Amino acid sequence: MKGFYSSEQLAAISLFTRVVKLEPIDCFSSEKRFLFVVPEGKAGLAVGKQGVNIKKLERMTSKRIKVIEYSSDACQFVSNLIFPMKAKKIDLKDDVVKVHPEDSQMKAKLIGRDRRNLNFLNEIFHKYFEEKVEIA
Repeated sequence: MKGFYSSEQLAAISLFTRVVKLEPIDCFSSEKRFLFVVPEGKAGLAVGKQGVNIKKLERMTSKRIKVIEYSSDACQFVSNLIFPMKAKKIDLKDDVVKVHPEDSQMKAKLIGRDRRNLNFLNEIFHKYFEEKVEIA
């Protein structure tokens, strides 16, 4: 784990570790959800059979839970961040990771009202990579 965490995030990390029996790499929170970053190949373990661990954590925290698998490849990490949405293409060019959405509806969801979703995506991404994420 890196950085400084609020008491709410520390409690969520502790709860996640107890329920899932896996230490997350990082935890991010917003008003409505917690986002946990787990090591490569451990997302399935964190989610549990038929999502049982996530459902349990959501009941206990009263917030939505999202588990992201870390990847050292910037494009793959962005793909993991936007999952379950799938982009047509994600490419890295001149220190900018460009996400090419399939349609305008997906583009709107990725950007969000007042660019909230895009800013949250950039905040998480920037913690691990120097590049910037843009929606094409």
